[in-house]
This record gives sequence, C-alpha cells and structure tokens, in this order.
Amino acid sequence: MKITVSMGVTHTYLPSRLELQQLINTADQALYRAKDSGRNCVVLA
Repeated sequence: MKITVSMGVTHTYLPSRLELQQLINTADQALYRAKDSGRNCVVLA
C-alpha cells in the first residue's frame, strides 16, 4: 500500500487580519492546488 500526503498551508501573519474561516478557506484552496499538482506535495497559500 502506498500512502501520499498533500497539504495546503497558510500563515497567520498576513498584512490584513483575516477571520479564522478565511484562513481555513485559503488553506483549503491550497490543498486542492496541491492535489491538482500531482499529490504528495505542499502548497503555500
């Protein structure tokens, strides 16, 4: 069995103060970009 990991990462020190849900949405979008890039990678939002 082969296991891969894809991650979407965002940071909290952005210039504007984002709401928690906005940070989660940003990380989620990055996760799907990672999956679309062939999986088994990390994408920084």
